[in-house]
Amino acid sequence: MTNQITGTEKHDRRQEIVQAAFEVLSAKGMERASIKEIALRARVAPGLVHYYFKDKEELVAAVVREVSTQFADTMRKLREATPARNFPDAVLSPVRDRVRELPGQYRTRFDLYAAGLRNRVLLRELRAMLLEARNGISESLRQYYGADHAAVDVASLASVLFAAFDGLALQYLVDPDFDLDAAYAALSAMLKGLHI
Repeated sequence: MTNQITGTEKHDRRQEIVQAAFEVLSAKGMERASIKEIALRARVAPGLVHYYFKDKEELVAAVVREVSTQFADTMRKLREATPARNFPDAVLSPVRDRVRELPGQYRTRFDLYAAGLRNRVLLRELRAMLLEARNGISESLRQYYGADHAAVDVASLASVLFAAFDGLALQYLVDPDFDLDAAYAALSAMLKGLHI
């Protein structure tokens, strides 16, 4: 009798490898992360990593997709659970807190941005990630501004907000004296000031 791996088990194993890759990338950065170390973290043989991903580049692209999916899912859940009028505080607070709680995630993100500028495969994934993030933020803004959203260019505002999220995270990671709370309070005030 042979042991066959089901489609669900394959998906679960693949996800475990992607999660392990994310953890190693967060701790070590793109350049120092190795397939061997990722396999060790996932508790699988390096050959199994290569079974699912032809190379490190493909694995990192999968990490980018997963991060994008998680961010979009977080935004969707916040939209569903939050009255539109509370959008600035309800959405900005978790994003701000995430910078403090998961700094490795942001370091990895910045590594991926830099690598994507030099790598066509990653660049394609990053474009898709950025588009998905902007679309999720746009949908939240449409709900917040309601019928008045026509007076506000929500797509452009979503781009600015996403850039602000990353820019504030970068400043926080680089400068331990940076006042993240004050910056997010100013961002919230700006959003509320645009509300008609």
